[in-house]
Parts: sequence; C-alpha cells; structure tokens
Amino acid sequence: MQAKNNLSQFVNMIFSYKINFFAFLFLNIFSRSFSINKIKQILNNKSINCLPFSNLIII
Repeated sequence: MQAKNNLSQFVNMIFSYKINFFAFLFLNIFSRSFSINKIKQILNNKSINCLPFSNLIII
C-alpha cells in the first residue's frame, strides 16, 4: 500500500511539474516576444546596425 501511495504521489508530482513547465514556457515565449518588440524599438530609435543583435534575439 505504501509503494502504491508513493507511486501516485510521484505521478501527481510529474503532472504538476508538466503543468508548471507549460505555464513557464508560455510566459517565457510571451515575455520574449514582448522584449523583442522593445529591443527593436530601442534599436530603431538609436538607428544601430542590429544584424548581430537580431541573430541573438531569435535564438
């Protein structure tokens, strides 16, 4: 019974980690796209040659 309980706890833990991971991924993508727009605005305002920057940002 104890082993079965541990297994169900383990499955619940993995499931919650999965949800947290997807939430983190979504937040990460959202914040990254927001910051790319911000950086593009800054680069356009200062009219810097942004070729080396754009490669870094896309990764």
